Amino acid sequence: MTKDHKRNITPMQESRQKISEKKYQSLKVVLEDLIHNQEEITIPRIIQLSGLSKSYLYKNERVKELIEDAKTRNIDGYRSKKTDLNVNLEMNKSDMLLQYEEVKRKLQDSYILQYQLLQNENYRLLKEIELKEQEVNRLQSRSEIQIHLIPEIADEDNILWLQIRDTETGQVLIVPVVDRYIEGLNIGKYELSSENKSLSLLNSIPGITFEKEEDFYLLNIIDEPTENTIIEIIIN
Repeated sequence: MTKDHKRNITPMQESRQKISEKKYQSLKVVLEDLIHNQEEITIPRIIQLSGLSKSYLYKNERVKELIEDAKTRNIDGYRSKKTDLNVNLEMNKSDMLLQYEEVKRKLQDSYILQYQLLQNENYRLLKEIELKEQEVNRLQSRSEIQIHLIPEIADEDNILWLQIRDTETGQVLIVPVVDRYIEGLNIGKYELSSENKSLSLLNSIPGITFEKEEDFYLLNIIDEPTENTIIEIIIN
């Protein structure tokens, strides 16, 4: 990974990481204080001094290891090579209190930052939901456009097919040439073709054109209709 590579991390994720580290540092200071004062290390006492939750102390493996290391060290002075604890036996209680209060202040600042980020994220999500609801309402209230296929000559020996291609999406619909309705059309261009058959509009409709190209007919829906519209096409 290059130095210029930027982590794909959101402000919310970054805030959670900072909160987690602040909690850990707060716990670390409390444990160092308990060791310094040769006080018994218990979960209730840790919660009382740090304000951390019981679930945080029990469910986080890194935290559990730190607490176990503190208990071991408090018993016989043993210090693991991997420990994060740094007990300064020469530090007086006044200095330790100042250090502890500073950690608590930083932790509180992190909580405030997370709250602000949550507020911003909630606002963004509410605006996104509002836009989605507006789009749904627009789609639900939009007038429907249909194609009505009207075969002029019935062919009893062979089933003839009509191909309808959406030029924007490339989606192709192949339907039998029978008296039927096709729904779900939007503004756009559609290529219609049927082998050895000619196609024509039964009636002209404002905002809709129908032209013969080389080997297909181009249906162009230019404007969104103000009411439900049926495009009637004769196939002969």
